[in-house]
Amino acid sequence: MESMYLAVWMDGIVFKVRDPGKAVNKTVYLCVGLNKEGIKEVPGIWTGKTESSGY
Repeated sequence: MESMYLAVWMDGIVFKVRDPGKAVNKTVYLCVGLNKEGIKEVPGIWTGKTESSGY
């Protein structure tokens, strides 16, 4: 994994998931980096509580 990328993209998608007794929204965040050879890498995937969760 590179320590520096030429470009970085971040996005999130909201899923409705089942929490004990109720349905809640959870966001899955994805980070994609473009290395100097032109290859895309995924340095991070994580979840948040809501669509507006901070990184």
